[in-house]
Amino acid sequence: MTDPNLDIAHLSHRISTLEKANRRWKMGGLVLFIIMMAAASLTGYRAYAQLSAPAMPKPVPNAVAAREFVLMGPQDRIMGRIAVIKGKPALQFYDSTGQLWWYAPPKMGVEPVKDK
Repeated sequence: MTDPNLDIAHLSHRISTLEKANRRWKMGGLVLFIIMMAAASLTGYRAYAQLSAPAMPKPVPNAVAAREFVLMGPQDRIMGRIAVIKGKPALQFYDSTGQLWWYAPPKMGVEPVKDK
């Protein structure tokens, strides 16, 4: 038969050990949270949140600009196209027979990001 006082002392020791470990984990989590918040605020949270929209690039001298770019494949077949269609940008891909295979039209109803 085991001594009940010995079992209670053993359980009490285990509980106190677990409570100490729990306090260490809580303190470590708090310190890690504070460090992450300090790093975010020191490195410019505004940049991470992308609160300011990037300005439209201005035309650069010596740059290539066009209303349409065509990707030619073997035997001078059109394989892809980036173009302005009805005043909106579009990306199109064609298969080997010249049929439209996939396209990405602009999303209708989407408002551009405006700088405040």
